[in-house]
Amino acid sequence: MRPIMIFLSSILILMISSHKTLADECKKAVELYNKGTISRNFMEKEKLFKEALSLICKDKQILAKIHNNLADTYENQNRFNEAIAEYKKAIELDPSLHTPYISLGDVYSKLKDQKSAAKYYGKYYSLTSLKTKDQLRGSLSLRGITRSIRAVPSEDLYFGFDEAILTKESEKQLEELLGALNDHELRSYRFQLVGHTCDIGSDLYNQKLSERRAETVKKWLVAHGYSTHQLITTGFGEKKPIADNNTEEGRKLNRRVEIRTIGLGVAEVKRSSTEGKGMELLKEGERLFLEGKYDQAASSYEKALEGFRENNFKEGIRSALGNLYLVYQTLSNSEKAEANLKEFQKIDQ
Repeated sequence: MRPIMIFLSSILILMISSHKTLADECKKAVELYNKGTISRNFMEKEKLFKEALSLICKDKQILAKIHNNLADTYENQNRFNEAIAEYKKAIELDPSLHTPYISLGDVYSKLKDQKSAAKYYGKYYSLTSLKTKDQLRGSLSLRGITRSIRAVPSEDLYFGFDEAILTKESEKQLEELLGALNDHELRSYRFQLVGHTCDIGSDLYNQKLSERRAETVKKWLVAHGYSTHQLITTGFGEKKPIADNNTEEGRKLNRRVEIRTIGLGVAEVKRSSTEGKGMELLKEGERLFLEGKYDQAASSYEKALEGFRENNFKEGIRSALGNLYLVYQTLSNSEKAEANLKEFQKIDQ
């Protein structure tokens, strides 16, 4: 009996030690990945991503994102065959990750293989069209984020050519979106509706069209009971495509409104002067964030957090931490983003 118990105990210790080693390896992989995404040197990017992939990390979602970004590095150097191989590895590891599909569509479009381009654009579209309330909530919430390797939460809604009107399919998606936005988990969140277009037409016309698309989505949500104060609209015209405008499939994906998480608010009720100042700082931080003044926004959120902590105002602390995660993620400061996210999720449980 005794030797067997010792043996089993040893096995348990080895298993715990092995699990910790794998977790540490994945953490290192994420750190290398984040350094690679910040770097502007393609050779350095490639080196960092390959080093991350050489570690003993078994997390398929992490590995898929690293393969995807290594592929993007190859694509930007016109090393298309290597890019295709890496994008396909990313898909094999995590078939739900939609980025490699649209990227493969772009690569095949550049190679004049329109049949393959259409195939992968179609797969991307099928992954991103008509999601359930629960899927949308998960995509827009900060609660479900497990690592700063993930981008700022967002979702897309698509439009027809030269149109800013909603189809029956779009309204079905908005019904699911409304359910997600009204869920307790997202009730205090604020969102930016960002309109986009393909490149057909003049810059000025497409700018106006993108703004109308964003306003169309806002009007529908407000008409169905959602608070107008939690929505901000803007348009980028044809300036920020997500797909190749040289194909009809790519142009179709660029005709969209992005629903983007931009922060968390605090209920407007009578509070102490310190807490009131903190809420003013949150609003100022959001204004600066939307203007692209991210360092100033971070400073404003940090001051708000300090004031909320002095008063032990949990709702304010939660909001400030969530906003700090978003701004530091946008600044590619993975260390600060992850620290604020970790504390936010502990409070938000």
